[in-house]
Amino acid sequence: GYKIKVIINPPRATVKVMTLLEFLKCKALIAPLDHEWIDFSSDISYMIGRYHYRAEWPAELNGPREGEFEVKGPGVVTFSPKEN
Repeated sequence: GYKIKVIINPPRATVKVMTLLEFLKCKALIAPLDHEWIDFSSDISYMIGRYHYRAEWPAELNGPREGEFEVKGPGVVTFSPKEN
């Protein structure tokens, strides 16, 4: 994988990721997602490909946020809460 700097800003969220393929497979098979998540922290990770994430922000920061991102080379992935 590529060297990725993970930034969680502000660092008050729990961020979990899984490969997009695993996410789509679980959704299609109506399988639980709980055992597929990998906890993220602000740190360096080595990744490649497409991922699904869930950032669990406190309610005052507009609650949880889910989405996808793709890693095609070294870089930075930043997670931040939704704007109002």
